Amino acid sequence: MRNFNHQFVFSSIGLILMIESSFMLISAFVGEVYQEPSVYSLYLSSLITFVSGLVLFLIGRKKRKEKRISQREVYLTVTLVWVMMALYGTLPFLIGGAIPSFTDAFFESVCGFTTTGSSTLINIEAFPKSLHFWRSFTQWIGGIGIIIFVMSFLPLFGGSSSHLYNAEATGISKEQLRLRVSDITRNMSFTYLGLTAVGFLLLWAGPMNAFDAACHAFTSISTGGFSTKQASIAHFNSAYTEYVIIFLMFSGGIRFLLLFNLFRNFSGRIFKDEEFLWYSFMILGFTFIIT
Repeated sequence: MRNFNHQFVFSSIGLILMIESSFMLISAFVGEVYQEPSVYSLYLSSLITFVSGLVLFLIGRKKRKEKRISQREVYLTVTLVWVMMALYGTLPFLIGGAIPSFTDAFFESVCGFTTTGSSTLINIEAFPKSLHFWRSFTQWIGGIGIIIFVMSFLPLFGGSSSHLYNAEATGISKEQLRLRVSDITRNMSFTYLGLTAVGFLLLWAGPMNAFDAACHAFTSISTGGFSTKQASIAHFNSAYTEYVIIFLMFSGGIRFLLLFNLFRNFSGRIFKDEEFLWYSFMILGFTFIIT
């Protein structure tokens, strides 16, 4: 019986935790801009997450021999990645005391990374801006899928990257899988980043300030729904803002490779895609019924 490839599992989880720590640092920068005392919780969380990831990565890479990756190892890795990210994602909430209960903090983190949109927060607007940014960031990360986002960094895993990709991605044809996995994921990431940037600029052009525009761009393109305001989008009382967010949410539900090809070729191929047509029909149909 073949030995379990624990090196692959450890090194994959370790790499992704180290990348998660860098996202925490970005959120800490927001805290520095607003001179928030709670910024230390993000620095400490980032350090703990990075060190934990580095240890796992080094354990996985130590004396590593090339082994075939089985489906059970791939699916276990994907599952553990999401669990570990959510667990470490609670640290900024817990360390600073913004959410003192582990259960509530873990719930908030899981809802972020899974783009569920539920929340335990009662007074949302009293929450520190740096943690608001991190909270919104978790939905943005979950929207693209952290494994998809870091696939371009995985040539160091050789052929195993395609196994991880198959376990995380959906709606990918056999023809597309003949392409290099790193190329596919890079195109998807660029599309996601581009739509996020467009959403930020459009929201900033309305009644939102830069901070609110960034947070709502993150949570709209990911279709997560977190807001920085107690009344959510109703707080801004702006039809323009609502239409921009509708555009972002609708775009976020479309397969990103399909959008990438649309932006690259400007062809009408998207209107011949069966998945897109059914998606559009269901969105418009149920919107009409509910309205």
